[in-house]
Formats: sequence, structure tokens, C-alpha cells
Amino acid sequence: MVRKAIEIAADYGRKRTTFGKRLGEHQGWRWSLGDADVDLTAAQQLVAHAVELIDNGEDSQFAAAKAKIFATRLAEQHLPKLAQLMGAEGLQDQYPFGRHLVAARVAGFVYGSTEMLLERLTLKHTKPA
Repeated sequence: MVRKAIEIAADYGRKRTTFGKRLGEHQGWRWSLGDADVDLTAAQQLVAHAVELIDNGEDSQFAAAKAKIFATRLAEQHLPKLAQLMGAEGLQDQYPFGRHLVAARVAGFVYGSTEMLLERLTLKHTKPA
């Protein structure tokens, strides 16, 4: 969802002009895209690590939990910012921002809520040796 939102916002920024130049020429506007891209790359690396563990038959429970937590937070954090890069235009039905915002929130509830996964992760670190 975040990858698609970055693509949509970037495309919009190449076309829309404000104050005599394209949105994509405004430094602060570009930084929001860059922040989302950095976090998306980190999420992809966490997922790739969990997949590698699964493929190797190793315990992937904690790696998968970390990937889900990070990816869910990433979507909840960046989707509203990416939608805002398009202003009111991003609210139109032709763009998926509204649907993606709801889906990102739901993702935090299913297959183990973020809080439940965090509890399992922290128990791993707080059990006596």
C-alpha cells in the first residue's frame, strides 16, 4: 500500500504546479516521499529476513512479528502523509488513500495485534536466563 501511495504521490508531484513550479521541486514535499521510501525499504528488509528464516526451516516467529509490527506502523504513519502531499485531490475516490488507511489500521488487529506481538517480543527479553 505504501509503495503504491509513493508512486501515486510522486506522479502527482511531477504534474501539479504550485507557486510557479511543480510540487516535486519543493524540497519539503520531496522529503515526505523520501521518508516513506526509507521506511518502506526497512520494512522490506525485515520481511525478507523472516522469509529467509522460513525458507531455511528456522524459527521465524520473532522475525515475522517484528516485520509485521514495523510494516503496520509504517503504513499507519506514512499513508496519511502521502495522501496529504496531494491535498484535497488525494481524497477523491479514484485514489486508494482512504481505503489503504482503513486497511492499514485493520492490519494492526489481525494475525496478532501489535500489542500482543510486542508482549511476546518483550517476554523473550525479560525471562530469567
